[in-house]
Amino acid sequence: MTDSNSSWPIPAQLIEQLSSLISQQKACLAGYLWAESQGDGASLAENITGLAVAPKRKISVISASATGNAAGIAKKLTERLQSEYIITRIAGCPNGCGRAMLAELGLVGKAPGRYNMYLGGNLAGTRVPKQHLENATTEETLKETDSQIERWSKERTDNEEFGDFVFRVGVVK
Repeated sequence: MTDSNSSWPIPAQLIEQLSSLISQQKACLAGYLWAESQGDGASLAENITGLAVAPKRKISVISASATGNAAGIAKKLTERLQSEYIITRIAGCPNGCGRAMLAELGLVGKAPGRYNMYLGGNLAGTRVPKQHLENATTEETLKETDSQIERWSKERTDNEEFGDFVFRVGVVK
């Protein structure tokens, strides 16, 4: 990672710790560090422990990808979701570092620009969402997100969360 002549400001203790991680752990950590460097999501410690719960009416889009595949769609979804509170998590690959399977709206990258969409998780992170789209393009994913959010905004009951809504109306079963 570095040598004595390197300009990277990484302490030797951290390099030693990183060398003990397996590949999946390094990929997951890379995704979290990238998101944190972009100012997206909660702190690294909160994300890893799963204790971070965003306050009402705040957007929570957490993306993780060692390759950066999730960054573009994360930015687009953040822009679309500013007026609503939906826990959205994006993993750029099937490793799942962004914990998309604990979100009300989760995306898992299949290939650059292609995602599986999962709907129906809950705020507590105790309900696993169900697959809604498979291998969808970025545009298809964004179009379906817009469609489902619009429907939710019109048909939801008072204080009904997005994940509860998609189960109630049968979008996912």
